[in-house]
Amino acid sequence: MSKTWIPSAGFILFLTVISMISSAVAGVVNIAGRAVDLDKDIVWTAAKSHKGVPFEIGTFKNATNDARAPSVAALQSELAAKPESLDVAAGGRMMPPTVRVYWEVTSDDSWKEVHQEVKDIGIWRYALTYSHSPVDQYILYFSNSGGWTFRFFDQANDFYDCFTFFNGDHLIRYSSNWPTIVSVI
Repeated sequence: MSKTWIPSAGFILFLTVISMISSAVAGVVNIAGRAVDLDKDIVWTAAKSHKGVPFEIGTFKNATNDARAPSVAALQSELAAKPESLDVAAGGRMMPPTVRVYWEVTSDDSWKEVHQEVKDIGIWRYALTYSHSPVDQYILYFSNSGGWTFRFFDQANDFYDCFTFFNGDHLIRYSSNWPTIVSVI
């Protein structure tokens, strides 16, 4: 009599983890319910945080149907190189107030709602999760409804500027010992 092999829960978990690692190595991750190939779908721009830590700003390649996409990377790069980039991007206008938030890193990559103050500065949803990158630990994925330069502060009092030339989805891949985002300008 032959025995039928039934996989254990541990074996199924093992296969699931291997599948996730394979996808991450291939550059495909699930962010806010969307399969994203971090190498093929995103234009990444290198930047440095306020404390000089390298991070990356991501814009979807299909964010626009015209030829402006390469200029977005150039603008991001130029603004990231200037410590006063937030003020420069504002064109001398009065800056919005700092909005207190508490966005923790979670393994749940679904969209999170934001409160009205955050919506008032132009961000209407976010997800903050692990990046599955060998270099950067975390990925902040957010959607905006108004063009602006946003400054995201983590618990280590470091910040990451992101110029949003287009309304829509944007990504920030970063590393931090205290990655929770605690305020946004």
